Amino acid sequence: MNFEELQEYLEMNFQKGRKVKNYDASREGGDVYCIVRSNFIWDAYYTDRGEKLCAEVFSNESDACEYVLNLILSTIKK
Repeated sequence: MNFEELQEYLEMNFQKGRKVKNYDASREGGDVYCIVRSNFIWDAYYTDRGEKLCAEVFSNESDACEYVLNLILSTIKK
């Protein structure tokens, strides 16, 4: 899964409230899921009021996208 596929999946399966940004959204204030490419690594995390939470580093885009998708799915009440 790449970033565009993740966005498509979220748009088709969830309300518009779920946001995933492909840039460092911590500068934007927070409450957003982020996937950030920096040289040869991918950072994936959630921000809340500008603080990075659940941050992980990956060697490829696919693993970072899967991680963020799993973070989102883990927040959904069953």
